[in-house]
Amino acid sequence: MRDSARSATKAPKRLKEDRQAEFEAPRSWGYRAENIPAGSTAESLIDCFAEEDGRFLTVKSLAPAAGNSAGDDGGELTATLSFARAGARNRAPRLKPGKLISVDSGFLGLTPLNTPKHPATVDVIAVTGLAGHAYGSWTSHDDFMWLRDALPFDLPHARILVYGYQSELQNNDARSLVTDHAVSFLERVQAMRSTAGCENRPVVLIGHSLGCLIIKQALVDATLRAAKTKLLAFPVRCIVFLGAPHRGLHVKALKTLVKSRPSEDIVLELRSGSPTLTYLNNNFRQVVDGIRIISYYEKYPTATVIQRRGKWERNGPKVLMVPEDSAKLYLPNEIPLPAYANHSDIARFKRGEGSIYHTLKDGIRSSIGSHSVIVPKTSTMEEHPLFDSRQIPTDTAHLRDPNTTISASVFRSQPIGAIRQSPIKYNLSPMKAYPLISYRNSQARQV
Repeated sequence: MRDSARSATKAPKRLKEDRQAEFEAPRSWGYRAENIPAGSTAESLIDCFAEEDGRFLTVKSLAPAAGNSAGDDGGELTATLSFARAGARNRAPRLKPGKLISVDSGFLGLTPLNTPKHPATVDVIAVTGLAGHAYGSWTSHDDFMWLRDALPFDLPHARILVYGYQSELQNNDARSLVTDHAVSFLERVQAMRSTAGCENRPVVLIGHSLGCLIIKQALVDATLRAAKTKLLAFPVRCIVFLGAPHRGLHVKALKTLVKSRPSEDIVLELRSGSPTLTYLNNNFRQVVDGIRIISYYEKYPTATVIQRRGKWERNGPKVLMVPEDSAKLYLPNEIPLPAYANHSDIARFKRGEGSIYHTLKDGIRSSIGSHSVIVPKTSTMEEHPLFDSRQIPTDTAHLRDPNTTISASVFRSQPIGAIRQSPIKYNLSPMKAYPLISYRNSQARQV
């Protein structure tokens, strides 16, 4: 009886939604469908959804799942969907009974956006930023997602994926730091490439805001892991940074938003002068010598968040969230370029000549075409240590007050270590084999 009563109350609600969908101006919302059977088409996928929702769905991409080889015709598929109807933001499209497809709007983990031409020659992986979304952060208001709707045509042999993680500032009980997100990202990407049998395929990494720091930390971790296991680290050919807070983010308004919440820790890591950023910058510059880095810095200020009537709104004073000086690494292998957008929109490219897409695309394409790769070198670790014995702070209590003295109790051993402040000269010797990252305009080879 209770089930019948519930069904009776749901029916009028659904009927009301269907009638609203017919009269309201539709707005598209992005969803991901996973566990799609091999051999499915866009038409057969739409047919898996309830008729009242299926007519408002568009399949925007249908590609082999992240764990499959790009040319595997026998594995499951992953799709991105556009759902344009009233209430689409608050609920996923309904499936027909018995359909075992998974549908979500979170886009956590890796989401493939295309099926590259065979053979796939490069993996392009984009990592979203703080309080960002693995789909929405790259999508303009007219539902143009350049990673899916443009880049596959300009890089037809590239497999393009986005990576999402729990980055919300509110309603997030996870106490995560940059290093936590970096470990998860590195493990997931390496597992994906191992399962797909493409560990040696070149990689292009694209980061927005906090995503840039996750990429930096992951590459430092991968370098030391390669040194310990004597395996080749990520064969990275190009890194694109969009509004990277290398020396800090404007966190004044965010600190009020997250005060006494678990997400306060990661916000404090992003403030100017934090130990996390100092250690990470020192580490990163040692492992990317020669890799092409394209850094875009924002030119327009972003509206800050303020609280009104108990709700947080982005209507506060406008500030430059990441100043130009913070967005640049000042490395000889870096190409710094301006982006005439604010921090939120710097990763949402518009169609046409007014976008930075063209310079970004050409920069990636030339990096791939140069055959430049990362190869392991040999070095005497005792004479030229890449990582010193200092340790990384993990308790963030010291971040809350810049005048706090850091005691030994807030440190623990981390695999990445910390780079010596003084420059290290790499007079390499073949005495002992410790693979380090280097860069050569030639084919990969063991030195």
